[in-house]
Amino acid sequence: MRKSWVIAALILLLGSAAVLNHLASGPDRKLAFERRVPSPLTASQLSPYLGDVTLWPDWFYSTASVHISGDPKRKQVHAGDQVEILIDPKKGKWKKFEIKAQVTRYEPGRGLSLRVLGDTKGRLKTLFDDLTWDVDLEPASTGATIVGRASGVTRSWRSRLFGVLTERILMAQVYYPNVIALSEKGAGIAPAGGGLFPN
Repeated sequence: MRKSWVIAALILLLGSAAVLNHLASGPDRKLAFERRVPSPLTASQLSPYLGDVTLWPDWFYSTASVHISGDPKRKQVHAGDQVEILIDPKKGKWKKFEIKAQVTRYEPGRGLSLRVLGDTKGRLKTLFDDLTWDVDLEPASTGATIVGRASGVTRSWRSRLFGVLTERILMAQVYYPNVIALSEKGAGIAPAGGGLFPN
């Protein structure tokens, strides 16, 4: 009886390993994530937080500073700008890294789109090609709805495997804008975030 139980467990284990291997070595695919958060502030009141890079650390996870490449004193972004986002999870120097991204869209009062170009630790580009972050402001009956979106195409066995098993969790971990913290700006609530995802 015990021998048959061991054989059954071994067959189950080998079958599971074969399935996981198939998922990990399968074709790359596009993954996506969306989070909708209401805010008491209007789109026009929230807009400065999208356009001024000195305010991004207030609502990007674990962000210490943001600069516009080639013009570090300029604060206002425009479509086409490249930005350098310093990530500091406050867990030692070796955990710090920098993300380079391009602003593909900035519409005051409407939204912001970024395309991740790379990062100094290779964390994001190892997992994804064409990783994009969007933050849109939709008018609501009171205030606005903030819509955060991420999308990317898998490029490694890790992103392929976890993209199938836990797509939403994986995409939330590579989405650094914190739309919950953005929704709380000016509402007398301390911003959420600060190292939740980028470990």
